[in-house]
Order: sequence, then structure tokens, then C-alpha cells
Amino acid sequence: MKRIELTAEQKTVVMKLFADTKLMEQLVKDFRKSFKVLEGRTNKGETPESYIIWSNVTQRTMEVPTSELLEEGGK
Repeated sequence: MKRIELTAEQKTVVMKLFADTKLMEQLVKDFRKSFKVLEGRTNKGETPESYIIWSNVTQRTMEVPTSELLEEGGK
């Protein structure tokens, strides 16, 4: 098979089309499943002020404030 160069416009069109495929849907599902909550964090009391979340896909942990989770969940 021969490789051909694509224009920026062609690449944009292909990505828009790819975004609507079953393959992309499955990839997004798999990515979402990769996240695991490890623990809650608090400075005082028993209510977590943030959560530590890890993903085996990104191979990193992130600290997500509870307030951010509640903002996003309310949308």
C-alpha cells in the first residue's frame, strides 16, 4: 500500500467522521472504564475535599476537588 499525504482540511473531515464511528464509541467507553477512585482526601472532618483518581490508560493519578465534581455533576 502506498501512503498519501492529506491536507489539513481532509484530516479534519476524517476526524469528524471517525468521531461518529462505533470504534470511537468503544474507545471512549474503554477510556472511561480505565478511571478508578483510589481514595478521598480531607484536611479536617470526614467529608472528602478531593478525590484521588487513577487511570491505567494515562498512567497517572489526579486530584479532583469535590466542588469540581459537584459542579460537573449538576450540569
